[in-house]
Amino acid sequence: MLRSAGMQPDRYRHDRYLRQWTIFDGHPRCLLDAMDTAKATEEEVVAVEELNRELAERLAAVETFEAAQALLTQVSAQGAPPPETIPSFGANGQPATAPNPEWEAWHAALAVGRDASDLTRAYALVRAGKPPEPAPGGAVSAEWTAYQQAVATIEAAG
Repeated sequence: MLRSAGMQPDRYRHDRYLRQWTIFDGHPRCLLDAMDTAKATEEEVVAVEELNRELAERLAAVETFEAAQALLTQVSAQGAPPPETIPSFGANGQPATAPNPEWEAWHAALAVGRDASDLTRAYALVRAGKPPEPAPGGAVSAEWTAYQQAVATIEAAG
């Protein structure tokens, strides 16, 4: 699956063509033909480059959120967070403690999850896959409602 970092470089064939990225089902795609920069105005080129950069930044935030969620799920399955410090030895060879990198990663993942925007959360939900549609006249599941709300959030952001 293409990641946000794979969206660059946008130009190819000696900078003649500029990819026009879109996000489809939460993933980067080039659904539009590349822009011929020799035929486009400077304003058009700049606009496409800015949009490409914005989309790459959106997806990078989603990828970071997804990685954080995966780590939090893994830690949750272990039943308890890792200890904040681990045994170590000081400069004089005496027992000491040191920061635990696993705890720091867990703590950072908590912050990513807490600080994620609604748009980032919406993209992550859409990327997880579309839930089954409710049967005609059937009950609407919470998953279906959440998916529809995520799609609306994405569409509202443009």
